[in-house]
Amino acid sequence: MKTKQELFEEIEKLKEVNLIDFVCLTHGFRLDEERTSKENADSRNPRYVFVENEIGDKLLISRVVQDGKQQYLYKNIYNDLDRGNIFSFIKYRSEAFSIPMAKKKIYGFVENLEKGHFSSVGVSIELKSDEDKKNTDRTIAEVQRKYQVLPEFYHQEYLGSRGLSMEILNSHLCKNRIKNEIIYGPKISSTHKPPVKYINTVFPLFASDGNKTFICGYVRKNENLKVTATDSFQSIGIWSSDYKRNEPVTHLIISENPIDSLSYVQLKKMDLATCNPVLVASNGELSKTHIDLYQEIITRLEPKEIVLANDNNSKGQQFNAKILSRIALPDEYMDELYKKNNKLIVDCDIHAGYKDRQHGEVIWKFQHNKILDNLGREEYLLEHIPQFQRVCNEYERLNKELYLVNDEKYPFTIERTFNKYESVVKISFVNTVDNWKSINESLMTLKFDHSEHIRLEASKGVDWNDDLKEQLGLEKIQAIREKI
Repeated sequence: MKTKQELFEEIEKLKEVNLIDFVCLTHGFRLDEERTSKENADSRNPRYVFVENEIGDKLLISRVVQDGKQQYLYKNIYNDLDRGNIFSFIKYRSEAFSIPMAKKKIYGFVENLEKGHFSSVGVSIELKSDEDKKNTDRTIAEVQRKYQVLPEFYHQEYLGSRGLSMEILNSHLCKNRIKNEIIYGPKISSTHKPPVKYINTVFPLFASDGNKTFICGYVRKNENLKVTATDSFQSIGIWSSDYKRNEPVTHLIISENPIDSLSYVQLKKMDLATCNPVLVASNGELSKTHIDLYQEIITRLEPKEIVLANDNNSKGQQFNAKILSRIALPDEYMDELYKKNNKLIVDCDIHAGYKDRQHGEVIWKFQHNKILDNLGREEYLLEHIPQFQRVCNEYERLNKELYLVNDEKYPFTIERTFNKYESVVKISFVNTVDNWKSINESLMTLKFDHSEHIRLEASKGVDWNDDLKEQLGLEKIQAIREKI
């Protein structure tokens, strides 16, 4: 019989099996060559590989180095719970999972591959552990160098065409937070300077290592153009405005796009002489790292009000739900009595995301493996039951409230699991903007007790720049929607 250490080393070794081959050859996935090529600067040595199957699942596969060993990881783009290593992949697709069963499947796959019963997809992700980190550091340094030499933000025509005022563009919000990029035409002769073809507007992406922030990439924008610079690390960086460092921060405004954040300030007629907002944007995607950056800003700057102003569509409202699920307000912003009476709800592990391409889900997970406040296990469970039930009651209330609105159907399916060690409330629903808005209302009610320090804002159009352009007569929202 193997010792625990030998078993651990065996499992760690199996995590190195090429997950791209495993999912494609045993579970019907195929390589998404177009997306893989688009997302990697060097398609011959990709950092990320995308695969998809016929029912619409799409996986992003990567590789990391942990304790000197390489390990393949994956995540399902449409289901945040479906993620992890090769054992996680098997577990999520097995009714009765066990480590021996998973090992048998992996060993069987490797044997069939070696015997030629399977033909490798021919794609792998190669890392060089210590060298890979050096390469990442060099890449970030090169991206920073390219950004730093770009000209200052003097060409404002593009953002002006989007309705942003000179007052906003010349304010401290944009200082050192927007640049230009000049693209030249072909050189006619050695004695003439090449003509300027066009000028892009460039927004830097800021990341954090826990001690300091640094630029990790930038996004180019122009008419019909939105391109992240090659070798940028968009999944770990956000755009952030400047703010007055010697004054309290009044607002943290979170949106998908820097232009939307600036449009929001202009539409709301925020007086920058008396208000001191910080604007942040994730540039169309939202990762765990982005939300961690938002939390870092909340903890460090303690904004008086947090405004979630993501797009007014299913994706944007899901972004709001993800953020609400993960962030915490500063302790002094929470009502102490509410926090004490609803500690399990406030501190609950909440997951918000896709169940599949057509459905969303929110999962409230209460753990019982820790005894809190010196309570015995029975007392702990008994004290927990009312809070577990309160979460269920909120979605039952929403079901009744929305029954007629939803063509005499309940919008939310409620699954309850309550046992000695873990209690789970799983809410699933059709992936629509209205359902996500109701989910966000439930999070505001249950987790934040309708705190005055956090607010949901929805634009009339898809985003705040749509609203601004309509207000200024530049374009009607209906015309914008018809373009989409």
